[in-house]
Amino acid sequence: MGALQDYSIPCIIAFILPLIRIRTISSFLGEKPVRRPLSSVSEWPDGSTLQQPVVTPHVANIGTNQPGFLPGVCTHRRSAVAWPRNCRPESFSSYIESLPMSDRIIFRTGEALVAGGPPFTAAEPEVVIGELDGPVGTALATLTGDQSMGHSKVFAILNTDIQVRPVTLCVSKVTVKHTRYTNILMGTVQAAIANGVLDAVRAGDLPKEKANDLGIICSVWLNPGVITCDDLDHKALFEIHREAMAKAIHKAMHNEPSIDWLLENQDKITHKYYQRGLDGEI
Repeated sequence: MGALQDYSIPCIIAFILPLIRIRTISSFLGEKPVRRPLSSVSEWPDGSTLQQPVVTPHVANIGTNQPGFLPGVCTHRRSAVAWPRNCRPESFSSYIESLPMSDRIIFRTGEALVAGGPPFTAAEPEVVIGELDGPVGTALATLTGDQSMGHSKVFAILNTDIQVRPVTLCVSKVTVKHTRYTNILMGTVQAAIANGVLDAVRAGDLPKEKANDLGIICSVWLNPGVITCDDLDHKALFEIHREAMAKAIHKAMHNEPSIDWLLENQDKITHKYYQRGLDGEI
């Protein structure tokens, strides 16, 4: 029995080792089906032609929208990309440049101020936009289920029973304590935000084909002065918040203001309330 135990481990190793070698060679030759496609490239700088999509099992979130799951690519476990068998090293940079950029919208942010109307009608929404299967979707779902007194989160709607797409969650910056404020916020302003979202879709800032895949979180500011304003202009309030929402989305989707503009204008801009503080007004 002892002799059998002495030989058992070497026998197991001798049996498994050829299997490991076969799997390694198979992987190196690209004969195993892979999971993630990259892109198809028809011609390389060295004159060679690739007859099938370039694919790799080792790269996530690169070209995942490309069709086809075909073998035929030699990859290295530590490399970030797949190399076609007939691609020379000098073709590598051209290969990288040929890869499509991801069309996923992960996390975009925007802010806009629209003022100058009748009293208490100014709007300054801040938005976060992203795919529902990403961080924005997680945040949106969490906020929806995490209601708190004075800061209820509601979907933007055109009217009761008509939710807007992409799904948009309105979150009040102001702690809501008054019934009139609630009715205005979840009436005129809520509808204005919903219309601003649709305006952004119509303008092409939000891709229509992603209307069911994107989520928007909108931090809403409504001047608390509306509570005591007896002659509040609801028409102006609606139009201003609608315009501000569409503008914030536009800026988010176009990454405005750009970092170049910010660096160029940094010393030319002074926050207006900071200036009022300097002037002794606050």
